[in-house]
Amino acid sequence: MQVDTRYYIKPGEPFSTQLAYCQLPKEIQTTWRLSSDGSVPRSETVSSTYDEHGNLLTQTQANGVVEASEWYLADGEDGCPKDPEGFVRWMKSSKVTPAISGYGKAPVLITRYRYLALPAVGGGQLQKWFAPQSETLLMQATDGEQEQQRTTYEYFDEPNNAVLHGRLKLQQVFMGGKVTSTAYAYSIPVRLLKNTTESAPENTPESVPESSRYAATVLQTVQTVTGFDGAKKVITLEDSLLDGEPLLNRDDNNVEISYVYDSLRRVLSETVAPNDETYNATRSYEYQLCANATDQAMQTLIDVKGVKTCSHFDGLNRVVREERDDADNPARADKPRQTYEAVYDAWGLMVSETEFDWLGQQDLALKSVFEYDDWGKQRCVTGPDGVKTFEETDPIGTAQSQGPIQRSWIEGNGGGKSEFTETWMNLFEQPTRSERKDQAENSVSLSQYHYDGLGRRVEEIVGEAGGERHTTSVYDVFDRVIESKLPSRAIVRRSYAGYSSEDLPVRIGIEHNDKSIVLGEQEFDGLDRLVSSVTGGRKRTFVYDPGLLQPKTITLPSKRKIDYEYKPQVGDEPWRRVQSEAVPEPEITCEVDPLKESGSVRTAEPGLAADYSYDKQNARLLHSSEQGEILDREYYSTGSLKSEKRTSAGKTYDMFYSYSRLGLLLSYTDVLGQEQVNRYDSCGRLYETSLGEVYSTFDYDTVFGRLAKITTTDKTDGSRERTVAISLEYDDLGREVKRTFDLDGVEQQMVQVYDDVDNMVQRTLRQGTETLRDETYLYDTSGRLGQYQCTGTQRPVDPYGRTLRAQAFTFDGANNLTVVTTRFNDGSDDNSNVESNNARYFYEGDDPVQLSRVTNSNDKYYPSEIKLEYDLDGNLKTDEAGRTLKYDPLGRLIEVGTPSAGIHYQYDPQDQLTGETRGDDRDLRFYSDAGLANQLGSHVQSTFMRGDDYLLAEQQSDHTLLLATDGSDSVLGEVGGDGVNRKRYTAYGHASSEAPPLGKLGFNGELAEADSGWQMLGNGYRAYSPVLMRFNSPDSWSPFGKGGVNGYAYVEGDPVNRVDPSGHFGIFTPFKLLYRALKQTPTLTTKSPGVEQIPELLTTRGSKSVTALKTIRQKDVARLLETTKSYRRRIDSAISNYELKTAEFLTGKEVNAVEALRYMQKNIGKTGMTAHARSVIKKDLSLARKELKKIPTVENIRRPNPASGKVGLDRYLPGKPKDRYSFD
Repeated sequence: MQVDTRYYIKPGEPFSTQLAYCQLPKEIQTTWRLSSDGSVPRSETVSSTYDEHGNLLTQTQANGVVEASEWYLADGEDGCPKDPEGFVRWMKSSKVTPAISGYGKAPVLITRYRYLALPAVGGGQLQKWFAPQSETLLMQATDGEQEQQRTTYEYFDEPNNAVLHGRLKLQQVFMGGKVTSTAYAYSIPVRLLKNTTESAPENTPESVPESSRYAATVLQTVQTVTGFDGAKKVITLEDSLLDGEPLLNRDDNNVEISYVYDSLRRVLSETVAPNDETYNATRSYEYQLCANATDQAMQTLIDVKGVKTCSHFDGLNRVVREERDDADNPARADKPRQTYEAVYDAWGLMVSETEFDWLGQQDLALKSVFEYDDWGKQRCVTGPDGVKTFEETDPIGTAQSQGPIQRSWIEGNGGGKSEFTETWMNLFEQPTRSERKDQAENSVSLSQYHYDGLGRRVEEIVGEAGGERHTTSVYDVFDRVIESKLPSRAIVRRSYAGYSSEDLPVRIGIEHNDKSIVLGEQEFDGLDRLVSSVTGGRKRTFVYDPGLLQPKTITLPSKRKIDYEYKPQVGDEPWRRVQSEAVPEPEITCEVDPLKESGSVRTAEPGLAADYSYDKQNARLLHSSEQGEILDREYYSTGSLKSEKRTSAGKTYDMFYSYSRLGLLLSYTDVLGQEQVNRYDSCGRLYETSLGEVYSTFDYDTVFGRLAKITTTDKTDGSRERTVAISLEYDDLGREVKRTFDLDGVEQQMVQVYDDVDNMVQRTLRQGTETLRDETYLYDTSGRLGQYQCTGTQRPVDPYGRTLRAQAFTFDGANNLTVVTTRFNDGSDDNSNVESNNARYFYEGDDPVQLSRVTNSNDKYYPSEIKLEYDLDGNLKTDEAGRTLKYDPLGRLIEVGTPSAGIHYQYDPQDQLTGETRGDDRDLRFYSDAGLANQLGSHVQSTFMRGDDYLLAEQQSDHTLLLATDGSDSVLGEVGGDGVNRKRYTAYGHASSEAPPLGKLGFNGELAEADSGWQMLGNGYRAYSPVLMRFNSPDSWSPFGKGGVNGYAYVEGDPVNRVDPSGHFGIFTPFKLLYRALKQTPTLTTKSPGVEQIPELLTTRGSKSVTALKTIRQKDVARLLETTKSYRRRIDSAISNYELKTAEFLTGKEVNAVEALRYMQKNIGKTGMTAHARSVIKKDLSLARKELKKIPTVENIRRPNPASGKVGLDRYLPGKPKDRYSFD
């Protein structure tokens, strides 16, 4: 790589005749070429122009984006007073012109600035100084400039008050005709603070930390945020006037966080609720520097439970070793155990990294080795299993790619390659083409992407020519998607709150086949809190206490209410939740739709209550109770669950867990006292699990380390062992293509074929020469199952007893099924007559995705019409079988009535379905991390055995069933004492079998309710009906969230390739490896266990109390890396201009950015950041680029450590913050 910088210097002329800006760069050209062939280079050029004062006028980026700046005259003009020193230095406007692109319509954005002059502090001879007065963002349109957002600033103008003068007084953001204000008030409380930093009182001991010894002045800042509707939030900050360090944060709920520092301004402690003995929690730090040549610098973190983690640093302040107290092992509690080790080469590149897991007394070293290319970029990671993961970047590319090319693949121990992907990148560092290839380098799949002139993806084309699926997107000026045209030609339109640039959707609708429908509307208050939501005509409202982001009361469409109580000192989770029913008012009547509830309603007194209590130090749930269901928990010091005690109907049930330090489950003891023990190999992979006399072994291939075989053996019958073995084979893309079953001597083979986007198109199950099932699948352009055909001797049977030959599914734009055509035999064999049925689905209510009725053309085998009814909250209350269903205010199904009997469901305070009552019979359900663990009935007790999330066996009171499953854990065979019972399923999961099934689990490994066949997905969150092929209740995450636009649809119309363990959304699972990785954290949010290990910068939530985490992308890392590199120049510039407060602020930002960058670089491709964090990083980068333009460019082209970017900063890092240390 070569960087050439050309300046505005005129060769051969004396300096006196040169341009005033001759020392500023005119062009910076970066060229990449191969040392072996320098004739094929690729270059990127950034060019700049300046005015005579050296101010940047234009800068043309390599990607074609042009940024133009305009500056105020020195003599002043409208918007800027005359400069007191006569300089031209105040930016008047900044204009961003998109690059030329054949796709999309990127806007031209203009930001205009205005300034005001304030007098200098009294008593001096200084002249007036300038401060920003307003900043206006405009979009250039054909009819002129359109204002998008305007921010104004007011300052205290009190020259005789040196502390107050010139500080920000009021900031107002105008947008959409509404204003959001932040008022600032300052004071200097004269009191002795234990964390102030001023001159020390007399006779203060030197051993006392400096910030405790100093009694003095502290600047207290009170920020009052007032929304457009008058909603307020108050935040109080206290900072040292000596060094600017934060000392205390307090919000209007009186939640405080205080900080103490030592003489080197290193954090000594962080304390939540410092003045509240009940909820006080402190995290502290100790430091050790080098006094002798053999010493090593160390930092010790002591968490709120007193557990110590010690980090050892090398001479460049890089962590090279970490140790932690083994607080959960009494035998080693006083001796730290190693947790981490890193090794660097002479260039400062990390060459190996070792994580140490603790499997009881055994230390398991998981070592990864890194390789780099000639540009210092990581190209290969060799994992603990010896498999190499390559990601090489060719910065030169080809004439066709017109940019860098990234190639990734995995390489096995024997040298074989798999999962090869080639990605072309554009100059926005975005992929334009991604192609997957087999080992012979034949193309298997192709995706192409097009971008507008600002680098926003506006079109995605998936598939080869002739089978292309197009998705297009349109954005607003704040990069929010406002229109998406799907491959089905349906158009999804979104609109956002007009007063904010944040992602606050207020309306979503769909246009398809000349029909427009509104799916949902939302309303937010001035603090970005959701105050009302309308879905399908059903309105929910939210009421908040001042300052809290979590709702106090939710009123449902049925007028029932849910009330919450919080203790903000501990966290955001409720301490009490009360449901109140709504009862009819008999004196008032009104005519209503007969399908809806009749009569107006009034709210009854508060009823069903759930209470929660949390650990006062780390805010983990300890105790909860509701309706006699009591749950008590204990935790290990790592945060993993240690035990659960559940009390139901006065009887106690205990569950115990044992985990490794990194979260591997070592053993689980269920409520029956049965212990399942897991054992792991040297790579941290499960190789054996045992439960009583049943055990399973896991074998991995020696090349790529993928799972090759699962063998489960039942030894409960001493006279004979029974065994089920499942062998797996994969194609060149890592997709499972063959599964061989040995069902206790009966061999079957299942072969799977995929299309270019990993949708399964054929699945064939054979036993010897007999074809049991040969199933083929075709999909529409949106990836929904369109056609299903099946031949063979074991074809699935539909809910009305018809043996299927084929089904065709038709959808509308909102993923509603509209027509299902079924072809079947009128008898049980292939020779019987073939008949058909057309089922038509109608959506006639206010909710365009709520199924109202179904008609069938063949009334010989199917009901001619099915009518459905719903309650006011959108829950199905009369189903296809005439059953009546009742729900509580939380939407939990509590009762199912049939003509002969009724079923009642019970839930614990965590909303898990825990019990089912039928007359005098009661079943209890218990869950482990892997899902349903036990079902204890009056007549049968079942234990479900899993290993590494694979379903293995079911143990019942008097026998054991070994289970043969497919890639989605659907049970295909039950192997018991009477042989093999084979099961099959329709595409949407209706089960049938040769004999009545003995096991409880079926489609996708889920429990099917005995009477209805429903699956209570999400451990009881909501019921899925394989008969209706949809959910009975709407999803709370729809239509604006991850639940998708249709709140009732099951897996977005693709039951073949998706599973939905949470009941919220489908997970794409074309092959098991991807499924295993995703299924473990299907709903990872900012409240999920372990998220506290993610740096705080990456888990910022904005206005949301909880939000989902997104995948860390390479471009996210690139953005933060660029921002991080900018801080040093910006800090140095601030110091040189005596802007010490700015320098301190940027130093704090740099520390947080470095910590986040370190985490992101290790976790590319993994879930680990919020959408709001992504937005913050983008905005920080935009600001950094603007500020760098004002600083003369001096760049060290050759860096000894291009991959690090964090030298000298580790001593400031505050450790890994807990959620409750986050502060809005």
